[in-house]
Amino acid sequence: MVSLLFLFSLFVTLSPLKILVYNGKFAYSHVMYMGRIADLLVEAGHDVTVLLGEMDPAITANGSTLAKIHSYPSTHQISSRLTHSGAAANAWNSSYSDSDQLKLLLAIIHSNRDQGFRFIRDKKLAHWVKEQKFDMAISELINNFMFGVFKAWEIETTVGVSATPIHETHRKHFGLTFPSSIVPGMTQGYADTMTYMERLKNTVGYAFIEAYFFFDFSFDFNAAFKKHYPTKKIDFRHEIGEVSFVCTNTHPYIDTPQSMSPKFLDVGGLVLPTVNPLSQEWIDILSLRKKNVILSFGSIVTSKATPKDIKFGLLEAFKQFPDVTFIYKVDKDDTAFAKDYPNVVLSPWIPQNDLLGSHKIDVFLTHGGLNSLQELSHYGVVALTIPFFGDQHKNSKLIERAGAGLTFKKEDLSSPHKLVKLLQDLLYNKIYKQKATRLASMIADRPFTSKEIFLKHVAFAGKYGKLPELDLASRKLTFIQFYLLDIILPVLSGVLLFLYIIYRTFVFTIGLFRTFAKLKSD
Repeated sequence: MVSLLFLFSLFVTLSPLKILVYNGKFAYSHVMYMGRIADLLVEAGHDVTVLLGEMDPAITANGSTLAKIHSYPSTHQISSRLTHSGAAANAWNSSYSDSDQLKLLLAIIHSNRDQGFRFIRDKKLAHWVKEQKFDMAISELINNFMFGVFKAWEIETTVGVSATPIHETHRKHFGLTFPSSIVPGMTQGYADTMTYMERLKNTVGYAFIEAYFFFDFSFDFNAAFKKHYPTKKIDFRHEIGEVSFVCTNTHPYIDTPQSMSPKFLDVGGLVLPTVNPLSQEWIDILSLRKKNVILSFGSIVTSKATPKDIKFGLLEAFKQFPDVTFIYKVDKDDTAFAKDYPNVVLSPWIPQNDLLGSHKIDVFLTHGGLNSLQELSHYGVVALTIPFFGDQHKNSKLIERAGAGLTFKKEDLSSPHKLVKLLQDLLYNKIYKQKATRLASMIADRPFTSKEIFLKHVAFAGKYGKLPELDLASRKLTFIQFYLLDIILPVLSGVLLFLYIIYRTFVFTIGLFRTFAKLKSD
């Protein structure tokens, strides 16, 4: 009833907008996130069209069930690159270095890049978009080229979305620096209180990522804009900072506290589905033993690609807890490797959100994807995170920081005794459950829901367009001005000159005394 009244209030106070949402199919979780955002906008009364960029043929879902879909076909090169990226296998073998972490994501990064150049060149698509006369366009920040494309398509009002916390490389577009001494990078598994070496690695990692994209000229979208839209003077980086708002999939009670632009809105849990009652099958499974644990590594890291020693280590660790049921999400053709372990249930599909929301799951073994983090945080479930790549490293530390779980290295999964020790702590030490419950309670009692924040700010942007009132003045400063080099260098030069004059005066004075002393002695 409350939700109906909320939606009714939106209908009577907000003017419907015609909105274009770009959804690139490069990763399942991102597709579902953007699709659900489109559906929320439709439910609020807006006319929404999803520009669905076909990329990975393995992703058959469109994400949205309510919005209009305009499908944009993939190319053989893009589809092949994502199909044969080997991310599932490479995720187990990669190190935590910045170069290895980048390699795991290169298939996605390069495919998005190629998609961007296709959009810039495609005048037929541009003509279709212009005919629709959209009031607003929405895209993930990871598809940074889209904000230049939106300008080329003559859509002035834009809203950015991030399915993760803000990536450090996006901060500069809003006039922000990256405080590497207190904020860990997206792929760094550090807390906000870092050692000297962690701060050094965090800073070097940030510089590495920035340098990679700065010197890789294959990402020069501006040259393409200049060629195909010579009269529009489009700088896609500038257009990123021109968005009215950026909605991030995080909560202020979870993410690292840091200075942000007033354009940034924390809307973690925005796309969480409603918790549905469990089927009798799952009720029976959860009733088998006193405690229950879920293990799921997401959609990219498949069970078939999991090394045998890792599988054996997991099963042997689970064997040490006969009073616990372990629900292990596996591939549909990989459901027979645990037949000798009676407390392990292998399933190719699990109603993860419903299970976590049932309050009958004691620990969630997860890869640390942000959607999983949002689910366990909202439902007060203790977590053991095993990160592989991307934001999973940072997400894992956020759970540790909240006291609601622990982090485990993937390479240690082959050592059952190490996993047993952590599971014993998480299952029977009440402090983790208390912290997880407190976090869930804080999220539930937040003065404004993520849905309210998102929908009302979209409507606000639709009414007022670009919001230069929220721009930090630092966006317009040069590097020299921002870091006060034009002040520090002259002052430092003046101080050095003053000290030099004093030094020369002292030397001259000493020389005079010596001369007078010599004359006197003569």
